[in-house]
Amino acid sequence: MSTAVIIEDSGANAEFHHTSIARLPRPIPKANEVLLKIGAVSLNHREIWILRKQFAGIVLGSVLGSDGVGRIEQLQDEASRFKAGDRVVIMPSEGWISDSRGPEVESEYILRGGCRSQGVFSQYFTVNQADIFKAPAHLTDVEAAALPLAGLTAYRALFTKGQVVKGRNLLITGIGGGVALFTLQFAVAIGANVYVTSSDESKIERAIQLGAKGGANYRQVNWVQQILQQTKGVQFDVVIDSANGSGAPIILSHLLARGGALVTYGQTAGGFHLDKAFFLRNIDIRGSTMGSRVEFERMLRFVEEHQIQPVVSQVWDGLENIPEAILQMRKGVQFGKLVVTQQESSSRTDASVKCHKAKLVQVPRPVPKTGEAVVKIEALALNHRELWIIEDNYQKIEFGSILGSDSVGRIVELNGESSKLKVGDRVLIMPSNGWISNTRGPELEGNYAIRGGSKSQ
Repeated sequence: MSTAVIIEDSGANAEFHHTSIARLPRPIPKANEVLLKIGAVSLNHREIWILRKQFAGIVLGSVLGSDGVGRIEQLQDEASRFKAGDRVVIMPSEGWISDSRGPEVESEYILRGGCRSQGVFSQYFTVNQADIFKAPAHLTDVEAAALPLAGLTAYRALFTKGQVVKGRNLLITGIGGGVALFTLQFAVAIGANVYVTSSDESKIERAIQLGAKGGANYRQVNWVQQILQQTKGVQFDVVIDSANGSGAPIILSHLLARGGALVTYGQTAGGFHLDKAFFLRNIDIRGSTMGSRVEFERMLRFVEEHQIQPVVSQVWDGLENIPEAILQMRKGVQFGKLVVTQQESSSRTDASVKCHKAKLVQVPRPVPKTGEAVVKIEALALNHRELWIIEDNYQKIEFGSILGSDSVGRIVELNGESSKLKVGDRVLIMPSNGWISNTRGPELEGNYAIRGGSKSQ
């Protein structure tokens, strides 16, 4: 089985869909696919729009999430360029291969998560090998998970559409989100002159620490004058914007140089009235949406070449924390990406699933006390009791304790002389302790314990 975060219908009158944790069958890879065990995922505003019912093609009951990093568990193609254990990032969409103008066949282009292409907010995920790439080696799982959708969107907006090169003057609006920050980092890496806007002074200061040359608070009346004062009156070759609100006409008429380009990848502020400034000043308005598989691969190479490290605002562990991360994103206070990991060290899974995890660990070899023996276990058997413990249907479970009641082994060490046992004897182990001979029940119920998963190892 695989734990996943799915969309649930909240009813026609509700403003938002719900998310819930579900146990789904572990996916089986088809030909040319791989099975990934997801290590970390990150959120995008797209999840907010889906839950607000403001995204086309929503499929209720589908798994959310576009961004993830994982390791290959199973391959269906022996001639693959990958091998089991490889750490890979996932292309956040499918159906757009290489055309710089847009998807080759628009009807076949799909973003992952919440629609007819399943998302990555799950323990296991299957994907075509063509849509995975080795994660940049210098990035942690948290950083790699933050990269796909926002990094790809920034790369296409900056290079394919904006054609920004060293020395160009660039303005990035609304600094703080994932795309805007990647655009800043990529542009600084090639030597562009970058300025930013935000309604939060602290975000502007942090952007300057990342390499921006200056910025202005767009809520202030004279923000345009502030920006131009910082550039000494030089207008911008390119502005990259996701709002498309009331500030767009000001950008077109006052901030962009003649023949400059406004690259826009969103409409979070609702749109604007297009006046004559853009054609009188020979301004280009260029729409941009995510990117192709070729651009994704180029973006990953760029990140590795320039050792870009994604800015991460907050990290949670466990898919059950996705709703909290979504709530944090709705507040809009983050500076960088929001990431959720799935750590192997967690001793239990989501509380709503009520299923604990068992894992293999190295523990010190036990030292026998007086009257005890060390037994090297040769075989063991399972009972339904182990299932009840894992499913949280058993009392007095001890987390971190060793499972198992039934076994056979040979004595390798004795502490104290025994009239009936010697080293080398093959022995069965009583599956409980604390009940000697009383036919009515344990002599002292408080001392009676069944072995495994409890106070008796």
